[in-house]
Amino acid sequence: MTVAQRVYALILSASIGFAALAAISYYQVGKVYEEANYSNVNSLPSIAVLNDISLTFNTLRIWVSRHILHTDPVMKLETEADIERFRQQLEANYQKYEQLIADDTDRALLNNVKEMVGRYYPKMDAILAASRAGDVDLARDLYVDIANEARDGNNAINELVAYNGKIAQDKAAHAQFVADQANRTSLVLTVLLLLMMVVFGSLMVRRLRRQLGGEPALAADIASKIARGDVSTSIALESGDKTSLMAAMHNMQQVIKSVIAEQSHMASENKAGNVGVKMDANRFDGSFRVMAENVNNMAENQLEVMRKVTQCVGEFSKGNFDAPLERFTGQRAFINEGIEGLRGNIKALIEDMHHMSIEHDAGNDDVRLDDSKFQGAYAEVVRGVNTMVGAHVHEKEEMIQVMRALGDGDFAVEIRQYPGKKAEINKNLDRLKGKMQGILDSVKWVTDEHVQGNIDMNLHAHMFKGGFGELATAVNTIVAGQIELTEKALAVVKAFGEGDFDAPLEQFPGKKVFVNEAIEQVRANLKALNEDAQLLAEAARDGRVTVRADAGRHQGDFRKIIEGVNETLEMIVNP
Repeated sequence: MTVAQRVYALILSASIGFAALAAISYYQVGKVYEEANYSNVNSLPSIAVLNDISLTFNTLRIWVSRHILHTDPVMKLETEADIERFRQQLEANYQKYEQLIADDTDRALLNNVKEMVGRYYPKMDAILAASRAGDVDLARDLYVDIANEARDGNNAINELVAYNGKIAQDKAAHAQFVADQANRTSLVLTVLLLLMMVVFGSLMVRRLRRQLGGEPALAADIASKIARGDVSTSIALESGDKTSLMAAMHNMQQVIKSVIAEQSHMASENKAGNVGVKMDANRFDGSFRVMAENVNNMAENQLEVMRKVTQCVGEFSKGNFDAPLERFTGQRAFINEGIEGLRGNIKALIEDMHHMSIEHDAGNDDVRLDDSKFQGAYAEVVRGVNTMVGAHVHEKEEMIQVMRALGDGDFAVEIRQYPGKKAEINKNLDRLKGKMQGILDSVKWVTDEHVQGNIDMNLHAHMFKGGFGELATAVNTIVAGQIELTEKALAVVKAFGEGDFDAPLEQFPGKKVFVNEAIEQVRANLKALNEDAQLLAEAARDGRVTVRADAGRHQGDFRKIIEGVNETLEMIVNP
């Protein structure tokens, strides 16, 4: 590098340093403003929205108490409309606050507010229902009982307000920290820039003084001798001089002497197959050029062999194990033997693995690689593959047994604990067993409740997910359908008991039609019984005391009723 280049480098370095200082200062000022202004753009609006939430929630509570106090139904309806408006206003405020959420904790606290306030609504609806029905005492008792939910809702809101205040305080403190850090950074960078300029300038002067390392005339004479192949001149260096022009020529002289001394050694090593270092012949004159050319020819010969072998091995690494390699002569034939041995082992291993893969795809999962065909690390690879495949097959068999047991209804089936990442198998199987056992326990519980007469009990479908939730919902739907069918049929039977033999019953689909058939049979029997009763009554009014009902039209106990009536008439007519 020239003197001018060094000066320009110093100026450029200083300019870059000052530009960096200005950029960092600008960035730090921006950070300070951002941290200090956080309260204006987030904390204060957040607290304002939370105040609206708190005010709306507590106003809603007051309106609930007013609903209890009102005796006019119209006023109650107006109050209910206001309560619903407050609920909608709470939801709108939630959405406003979501636009101001600062972090995950803020979001979690908002969700807690929603949950706590949400717990207030079911009991509030019960209060309104009692008040609407005129049961003021019950409504007041429920209003007292809802105090815990109200307190939890207000506590959740206050906790969120406190967290926003903490965020504002933290941001303010951090703004002061960033400001102090910016000042320290600017001071440190300024000092570093000044030190760099002083050190760089001093080093530039020192380097110029040490660059030559001696008299120019002496340096030129020594350089001329070395260029002609004379490396015998003694070059005196100052103590510690390793970078000057004289030091560079001294190093070059020593390197050339070393190359000449080891020329014969390098040639013999090359003949033994140990590829040497290639020399740049254009750097030398006379005998040095001849020496370099001889060394290069020998090295090139070895490198050519290396390139061919490397190319073949490179094809192996790409999966081309049929890549050709020319046949080398003499002692180099061992290269071919090694490459062909490698090729044969890898192809045999691939062929055996392919065969095992085909057999496993065909269902023969007991097929394994034959480790007796290989030696050394290849045999270890084969044994490792066999062990790994055997382990996976065994795990598959264990899982099949577990699935079979679950399919047979054995939800208590156990499986050994797998290590490491395989433990996910245990977790998933335990989760599956838990879900299936949960469905079973829920069905048993609902069955017991129905046996005890609590036919309004259903499976808690919301406790299950995915297909299990659909299964629970389907069971509830089936049970509800059966209950609905029974209720409709019993309603008709009740009407029959009250003398309404024309009570309608909807036509049920599919196999449920047997219910219609049974009800209609009862209806027909009752109507036939009624017709015969009307017949006998009309005959009695007309004086036809010998008229009797046809018992043959009836079956079972209905026939016994008609026969009993006929016998009674006989006893009356013919005492």
